[in-house]
Amino acid sequence: MTVRRPPAAEAPTRADLLALARRRFLDGERLDMQAMGAELGVSRTTVYRWAGNHDQLLGEVISRLAYETFEAAERGVRQSGRARVLAVYRNFLRLLATSESVRATLLRDPRQFLRVTTRSGPVTRMVANLFGELVRREVERGTLHLSTDISALASAMVRIAEAAVYADMLAGATPDIEPSVEIVAMLLAPADGQR
Repeated sequence: MTVRRPPAAEAPTRADLLALARRRFLDGERLDMQAMGAELGVSRTTVYRWAGNHDQLLGEVISRLAYETFEAAERGVRQSGRARVLAVYRNFLRLLATSESVRATLLRDPRQFLRVTTRSGPVTRMVANLFGELVRREVERGTLHLSTDISALASAMVRIAEAAVYADMLAGATPDIEPSVEIVAMLLAPADGQR
């Protein structure tokens, strides 16, 4: 009779690191590379090889969460055209503004958080692409007529969101998102002669 041994635990992978980093971020914890390596049973060098540096790991985690947040913001929105874009934008900002993990990370290290989320990189690219695609779909359906470039509009939507949410959080205030939605509503004004 052969005795079967239980399979050895699989070696941790980069995916395990990303899952751990995501959990830590959502729990409002710092993404400590050494602590995460110890938790996974790998060296700090391996963590850096998988993640790049701390900023790169944080950027990857936040950009993936931004994608999921956008999906949640779009879920259930039934309007079309300008009303749809504004409803999704409002929902996205509301979710961002009420995120305790975003607030904790921003307040713990504002310089790093703003460097990762507002400079050209995975976070701004992800959010601008999501807003751009949202607007583009409505334009292609014929439900939205713009007098501005979609890419420029999407970039402006990102910058307006950043300024509204992060500045208020840094000031210790609850972000007031409605003025930002009103500004984007003006940017979504129909092209001349269109409705």
